[in-house]
Amino acid sequence: PRTAAAAAARGSAGLRYALRVVLAVGNFVNQERGGGRAAAHGFALDGVERLADVKASDSRHLLHVVYAVMARDAPARLADLLALADTLPRAARLEARASWNQALVAAAEVTAA
Repeated sequence: PRTAAAAAARGSAGLRYALRVVLAVGNFVNQERGGGRAAAHGFALDGVERLADVKASDSRHLLHVVYAVMARDAPARLADLLALADTLPRAARLEARASWNQALVAAAEVTAA
């Protein structure tokens, strides 16, 4: 049910960590662009969707960067995040797995290079 999925998302250490990484990556990108922006303390969740649209300088999407950071620094939390997909409704689960599968492929390509 929807409430079980929401409870699982709220209790997911992997999701909380992923959102912290997203915030850090966003702050880094904004700092690198210049403009004197102060570090953000948060972001709108719809901004997460854009991670797959914004490319880093090495042509990886920012979603791939988030995945690579989690794989390197917190593999247990990444595993928790991936396991969360099993508790989500079917449509959301399929979409989430497709995105993470793309990130897995890209991360493997970067690691192999």
